[in-house]
Amino acid sequence: MSNYEAVRRGDQVRRRTTWQIMRGKLKAKIADYPILSSTFLLLLVLYIFDAEMWLLASVLLVCVVAMVYLRDRTKARRRKRRTARWWRGTPEVAGAAANLGLINSSGQPPLIRSYKFSDDGLTRSVAFDLPTGITGEDMTSKTVKIADAFGALRASFTKVEPRRVELLLIDADTISQARDAAWLSDVEDSSAGTLKEEAGGILGDNRPWWEQEKDLPFDKSTDA
Repeated sequence: MSNYEAVRRGDQVRRRTTWQIMRGKLKAKIADYPILSSTFLLLLVLYIFDAEMWLLASVLLVCVVAMVYLRDRTKARRRKRRTARWWRGTPEVAGAAANLGLINSSGQPPLIRSYKFSDDGLTRSVAFDLPTGITGEDMTSKTVKIADAFGALRASFTKVEPRRVELLLIDADTISQARDAAWLSDVEDSSAGTLKEEAGGILGDNRPWWEQEKDLPFDKSTDA
């Protein structure tokens, strides 16, 4: 199935004008930044009605505080929405799901329910709601291609519910990044220091051995 055919199937069978495309992109941007968009709209309304400057400044201050306080939450929401658009596609461009053949006869791809990063940043988890006609086995059979599409090293699927699966994306190879323990390097350093002292001679004397022998005590009785 070609890219064009994947786009033109099911509920994606429609063309949009340039204005419609621009309006759709603007709508997506507004939804990606809800606090900023809402604040801008509110400031515009207050400005039109000739509101006092202190009120405008107060609204702007509340917006800044809310953006800082909810920064992690809004960032995660924005990341999930962008990933969902990339996976779903648009009426003009097929998404990753369509390119992988993971759409049913109505043109519906698996819906991304959640998209989360782990605390250490090494893995990601993506939960999918499966439409009618797409099974967990269909998703599992394309695990390698899905991992490559998401830019991950490896991936694995887990069935959570009858119509829901969860994808674990592994972004870093923890085995290749293994490092020696810090205490091991300390032991090696101390051992090297001991060997160095022993190689120097008696009590760390750095003189040649033939000069050190002159200082050794001899039993005069054995010389007679």
